[in-house]
Amino acid sequence: MDVHARIDSAPVVSPVQFLDVVEIPGLWEEFVTTATERRKELHVLRQKLPVALDTFGKVAHTLRSFSSMLGASRLALVCAKLETFARDGPHQNLQQTLAVFDTAFELVFKETYETLHREFSSRGFA
Repeated sequence: MDVHARIDSAPVVSPVQFLDVVEIPGLWEEFVTTATERRKELHVLRQKLPVALDTFGKVAHTLRSFSSMLGASRLALVCAKLETFARDGPHQNLQQTLAVFDTAFELVFKETYETLHREFSSRGFA
């Protein structure tokens, strides 16, 4: 199965996982802070690749773990791909591969943020 097809077929937010954690105090704020910081770190580290592949993979892992806990399935999948990319590096087509991931990551990040904001807001948490 194509990576993009797998990501596109995953729910933006898994309702079952989300409902398990939605009422944890401060979770929305923590997501906004953590996800935004990790996103910025990935952008900074991207400019330092291939030297910073290990750190890049660790930051992607942190964001994947947090996304998974919230049920943010698509973002978790993209981050898992970034982790694999970092672990398997260095790469011959580094910039081309990163450009594909950049596009997918930004689209999924925005989609996840908007969906989670809507879900938390509808329950009075955001």
